[in-house]
Amino acid sequence: MDIRLKFMLVPTLVLLPVTLFLLFALDSFVDHQLKKEVRTELAVIASTAATALKPYGMEHDIAVMDQLADELGEATDARITILMNDGRVLGDSELSVREIETIESHADRSEFIEALSKGRGSSTRYSDTLDTEMLYYAVRQRVGTEPHAHEDETGHTHNMRHFHVVRAARSTERMLAHFLPIKLAFYSAALTGAVAIILIGIAGGRHMASRAQQATQLLEAKVKERTNSINLLQRLGGSLSACSKMEEAAEVIRLIIEKILPDTHGAVFITKASRNIEEMLVSWGGEWSGEQQFIPDDCWAMRKGRPHLSNDEEISMACSHLQRTDYNQSLCIPLIAQGETLGSFTALTDADRWDERDLRMAQTLAEQISVTLASLQLRESLKQQAIRDPLTGLFNRRFMMESLQQSISRADRNDSTLGVMMIDIDDFKTFNDSYGHDVGDLVLKQIAAEMRLCTRKEDTLSRYGGEEFCLVCPDLKDKDFEELGARLCDQVRKLTLSVRDMTLSDLSISIGIATYPGHAKDAETLIKIADEALYQAKASGKNRFVMAGIVKKIQFPAS
Repeated sequence: MDIRLKFMLVPTLVLLPVTLFLLFALDSFVDHQLKKEVRTELAVIASTAATALKPYGMEHDIAVMDQLADELGEATDARITILMNDGRVLGDSELSVREIETIESHADRSEFIEALSKGRGSSTRYSDTLDTEMLYYAVRQRVGTEPHAHEDETGHTHNMRHFHVVRAARSTERMLAHFLPIKLAFYSAALTGAVAIILIGIAGGRHMASRAQQATQLLEAKVKERTNSINLLQRLGGSLSACSKMEEAAEVIRLIIEKILPDTHGAVFITKASRNIEEMLVSWGGEWSGEQQFIPDDCWAMRKGRPHLSNDEEISMACSHLQRTDYNQSLCIPLIAQGETLGSFTALTDADRWDERDLRMAQTLAEQISVTLASLQLRESLKQQAIRDPLTGLFNRRFMMESLQQSISRADRNDSTLGVMMIDIDDFKTFNDSYGHDVGDLVLKQIAAEMRLCTRKEDTLSRYGGEEFCLVCPDLKDKDFEELGARLCDQVRKLTLSVRDMTLSDLSISIGIATYPGHAKDAETLIKIADEALYQAKASGKNRFVMAGIVKKIQFPAS
């Protein structure tokens, strides 16, 4: 056989199946890793949804549970299903209440069975209804704190617990399709390299064989670079999904970006709650040379709602917040999740033009960061809803009790003291009936704000219920409590409100004080004694404070 023909056929016959196998193997590996990342994200979503379910306790109303599932599904972009421990569906973010009432039991689903027995469970299967492969992740959530009596078919009574199972689901095909451009780019590069080797073989000789070897090495370098980038992206997704605080996420973002975009300088900004300021969260590539804060209109990407590249096709349109920087090219990408702009991603380079690979990586990074910021903000929102009173913004009674127990334990360890002040607005019911509940709510908020001015950072001020408040103060002596009680009474007494063309004054509070360990050894008794002192202050004429165990009551004249 002619040597040139042999040189052409041998590489073709060897490289073609090898290339196809490697492409298939890498495709399978990437698909497996992506599914793993989807499962990790679903685990976070399901756990967050389970946390959001805690306040509902023994609630089994399908309409309530379905509404909750709809809200969680909308917030997380995943299908959320809420089930009882018997497999009955209580809510589904993609089904109506009517459909839920007729849906079959999920008791035989593998992820449901595993979640009931182990607390968590996952599975992957084809959905005939949605005509796609779905990845499911389920988390068990206990309902109530006490077991209930259950009589079985034989008449015996057993103590059982109720559980909810929260399941999050997402289409694996949808996630895989998201990374299709990267995979196609790799296929093109791989096939191009193979064809180049074959063409070089046709020219024959040792010289061409050497060229073929160089091309192979170049291809291997590209494969290694792509694989490394994919691995770094996977590590970024996994690490970010495990972050519980914004500071942790910022450090992960900085470390990963410095490896994926090593020749760039940039920063990630987050939108403040006021929606009119972008504040820097983290920077990489040295000390950030741009603005630490800027208004959204100073960034073209924020204005357009899509990525903005300066000097694109010879059009120079650098953002105003980058005027102090000295780089050839800038790239700004808005961080958007669930249709809401959460911040911006800015990267700078000294190159004359952005490398296409870096552009794709930057956009992929921005998308991953957007998902993380949305998840962290959702967690923080759910946490605040669980511990805050919505009217006054103060801590709620449940959080106060937990904080008081911790403060007592800390006082035992440090051999220190703490006190509880039960505070009640005088004649609030009469005032509320006279002016209306909206004015009453305004009074509650204003008095709460005034009392907050008198407290320290380490104090815990909460709304105990109705017009009653509770203040937990560690490391204070009896004399300090007397001064604080006088200051609180005086602060409220000076308060004047203007509403509905009326001026409201003559507001006052009564306070009962008990200290640990002087008056009680546990939280419940401490609150009870402080409450009794509060009643004593009320009975003595109001507008005053009473220290438990002290007969003398201190009256403060009106200002």
